[in-house]
Amino acid sequence: MTHGKKIPRIQSISKVDGFRVYCLFNTGERGVIDFEKLFEEWGMKTGDAEYPLLNVEEFQKVKLHDGVLSWENVRVFLTNEDGVEESFPYEIDPIVLYNQTELLSNVEESMEEEELTPAQQERLMRTYAEALAGKNLISDEEAWKRLERWAP
Repeated sequence: MTHGKKIPRIQSISKVDGFRVYCLFNTGERGVIDFEKLFEEWGMKTGDAEYPLLNVEEFQKVKLHDGVLSWENVRVFLTNEDGVEESFPYEIDPIVLYNQTELLSNVEESMEEEELTPAQQERLMRTYAEALAGKNLISDEEAWKRLERWAP
């Protein structure tokens, strides 16, 4: 059954600062995921799959893969239907990520908070315009018009 509501997925990562990930979702919303707080809530301990992420150097190796945060450096081992163990990168469900996100009220606020370089601002504007157009809220042309005032 289709409900017409998109599963929120991360469209881009603009910055990783310590254990905080600044990102743009396919909903057009921008936010910050505070993993230090999240890890504390999870009560992670030695032996947990995500335990290596408590090391900030390992955590900051995060990449975006199919709309979710992924760590190739942290592996999860699962047994397939043939009984063979397979290794996968550690990933977190996009709904969990979205629910743990502190949303920023708008692009301008996020640009100020993140202290972006001109190149990052341009990428942010392009991604945000694409996200808005992808939601069919406004046309590509209208999205660019709204974002012109932030051009570097």
